[in-house]
Amino acid sequence: MHYGGLLSGVLGVMLLVATRSRGGWMAAAGGWLIALIMLLVAMRVRGGREASATKRVLVPTLALGAALVVASFVPVVGREPLPSVGRSVELLATGVEQTLSIRAALQLNSLALIGEQPLLGAGAGRFAAAYPPLHARWRETPGFGLEKRPEHVHNDLVEYAAELGLPAALALAVALIVGWFGAARRLWKGTDLDEVVFAAAIGGGLAAALLHSLVSFPLHSPASAVAAWVLAGRGWAMLGESPKDPSSIEHRPWVARAIASALLGVVALWMISRDAPAQRAVGRALDAMHAGDCQAAIAEARRAAASALRRRDVTLSAMIAFECEKDPERSLELIEPALAINPHHLNVLLAAGARRLKADRVDDAESAFRHALEIKPDLGRGWLGLAMTRDARGDRTGATQACRQALSASDPLPAARTFCVGNGYVSAVEASSS
Repeated sequence: MHYGGLLSGVLGVMLLVATRSRGGWMAAAGGWLIALIMLLVAMRVRGGREASATKRVLVPTLALGAALVVASFVPVVGREPLPSVGRSVELLATGVEQTLSIRAALQLNSLALIGEQPLLGAGAGRFAAAYPPLHARWRETPGFGLEKRPEHVHNDLVEYAAELGLPAALALAVALIVGWFGAARRLWKGTDLDEVVFAAAIGGGLAAALLHSLVSFPLHSPASAVAAWVLAGRGWAMLGESPKDPSSIEHRPWVARAIASALLGVVALWMISRDAPAQRAVGRALDAMHAGDCQAAIAEARRAAASALRRRDVTLSAMIAFECEKDPERSLELIEPALAINPHHLNVLLAAGARRLKADRVDDAESAFRHALEIKPDLGRGWLGLAMTRDARGDRTGATQACRQALSASDPLPAARTFCVGNGYVSAVEASSS
């Protein structure tokens, strides 16, 4: 028995349970079941009845089961504590219909994005930026709005096709499936029990990654993606190896692997050196803003935006600037770059429109508000902004029309009533009846 592998599995189970990834739970259960079936079929075909076989399977299973039980009692605390394991299971059982409706809408609407750019896609990592205009193309995305914007499709194959094109999605599927067949081949032809168990573990792991990628985005998460590609690579290597072949990957010269690892390490360190400071700066900026120290918040937001690698950090820096920096031109220094990489982000569009209007860039402000309304036609803040731009031009008819839309929107704002009634575009009676 390889105790290092067993320890790794135990830690993996505990982390999987503790992080409350319900999709991960289902995928792991499916992967373990497939691995067990592969192993039992291979042993039955051989007609083997090795006394150690039961021990090799039973002991790890019991260890993993014990780890699962222990991890279920570990609370996850912090600013936003995760639900208990029991509550997570309850959500898994009761929230299936809502979860499926959200995923169905995401995947159906993403097909429109794929149809627009089937070969090259919208660009790596650009799904969240490109999806908003299509959020209702085939089916309205439940909950879509200012506070909720999809970051992922919850289907890695569809998301890769949307971001990198159909050929990339096909290559992804082939890489994982061929890796699984490599493991299955070794399982079938292996003569040593250790080889057979190892091949079953590889096959089960790849099956879990494939299952999970159909309902979530493990291949877009660095940790799980690295694990999946290592397993796939090992499966591909098994295609060219004979059982117990001394020229197998374990005995090949290590120089090429060492060079590749060093290069990847350099890239990773460079990314960490930029990303980690940006993450910390965003955290400090949010804390300062909540404490009312806008000067410190703006300074930290600028630091974050200067080195951020993530679209989310640039966007948060822009929103902090909108809340804390009242000088329109200075706030736009952070808002405009965020809009450039998130051209369909509703909050950024509204922030850009408001600050452009304050800076007397009326045409640019109207463009931002109009685009926000193209994405979400019943957006009250968008109609209020449009009313303000028309008011700035002296277009009373247009401002009146926009005010009526703002007051009848699904999210009417008190500020809309104040502005529209105060400037005489609608009467107080009409505003009250809206």
